[in-house]
Amino acid sequence: MFAQNKLPNPTTIIPCIDEDTAGKIVKFIGDTLEKAARGSASDYYNIIQDVKAFGDSIPQPVKDCLNGNE
Repeated sequence: MFAQNKLPNPTTIIPCIDEDTAGKIVKFIGDTLEKAARGSASDYYNIIQDVKAFGDSIPQPVKDCLNGNE
């Protein structure tokens, strides 16, 4: 994708994410897509809350590393 769009390859995002966080991201995406597919108003409200909670659950060292990622 990066080469196709003539962008430099990312270099720091993968080392920032540990195994546990990577697993949580994959599960979170699957759960979120499932809720979005149902399409009820309460599901959409819950998605917003889930995104906030997920952001809070990411370990601080991972957040710090991603924050420094250009």
